[in-house]
Amino acid sequence: TSVEDEEHDEEAGEEVSKEKVTGGHSHGGLDLTRGDKRRLKSVGVLNLVSDAVHNLIDGFAIGAAFSQDLGTGLAASIAILLHEVPQELGDFSILLYAGFPKWMALSFNFLSAIVSFIGTVCGLVIGENVQSADRWILAVVAGAFLYVALVDMLGQVKNRPGLLHGTLMGIAIAIGMAIMMALRLLEEEIGRAHV
Repeated sequence: TSVEDEEHDEEAGEEVSKEKVTGGHSHGGLDLTRGDKRRLKSVGVLNLVSDAVHNLIDGFAIGAAFSQDLGTGLAASIAILLHEVPQELGDFSILLYAGFPKWMALSFNFLSAIVSFIGTVCGLVIGENVQSADRWILAVVAGAFLYVALVDMLGQVKNRPGLLHGTLMGIAIAIGMAIMMALRLLEEEIGRAHV
């Protein structure tokens, strides 16, 4: 009946207002075990939009890096690829959990990833035609990555006490730093070979 539907909508609205709804790189947020299918579907759509914006920024980074030189472009591409594989698997899982059929989740996830090519072209064009733009683009993107790492990921480390968890997170951070150092050395080597 309409009275029961209105009461259910009010209760659902109160639950949503109490919950933190986030997208993209968030590791906390909406309790997906409660609520109706409309709420779950909206979480999937929110994830798609935030992933498209994220992929656009990644594309800008790749384009700006290639506008500097080949080594920087390859290093940025490898770093972003290593970061995107688990990100896209997670996004696909969120879409499935939100009620999207597998074919639709794959299709929309693919379309969201295509946005990175638009960002790459824009980053290349701006980086090549505007003096020092590539450095500014890379600085903004690096700041965004640092923000996500420091605010979101380290916040989760703080919320999980325990020596084992802290040690594992420290090892993961050290491995990430070692990979970035290796990419930097690769970039220098490619730069020397290209000249």
